[in-house]
This record gives sequence, structure tokens and C-alpha cells, in this order.
Amino acid sequence: MIEEKLKRNIEIRQMIVDLNTKIKGLKYEKKMNDIFIFKHCEHEWVLAPEYFQYDERPNKCKKCNLVRN
Repeated sequence: MIEEKLKRNIEIRQMIVDLNTKIKGLKYEKKMNDIFIFKHCEHEWVLAPEYFQYDERPNKCKKCNLVRN
């Protein structure tokens, strides 16, 4: 019984490591996609009312939905 639980814990740890590696890769891919989109989109910037309640609001592109200050 204990041996089974120990084996299962090892499997779970390995699955977590694998998923963290995949998440890291996907975050990097998203970052590269965002950079490409930002460079190649013909932006139409508008104020983004959904961000911040007061003072300066960032701009949001109507075409690609990227946000910038």
C-alpha cells in the first residue's frame, strides 16, 4: 500500500515537471507571437476603459487587442 503511494507520488512529481516545462515553452511562444503581431499589425489605438479606473488609461489596438501605455 505505502509502496504504491510512493510510486504514485513519483509519477505525479514527474507529471508536474513535464507540465511546468510545457507551460514555460508556451509562455515563450506566446511572447514571440505577441512581438510579431505588435511589429506587423497596422494598429488602430483607442483608449482602453476596462483598464484602471482613474488617471492614465492605456491604449488598446482594435485589430490585434494588444495593450500599450
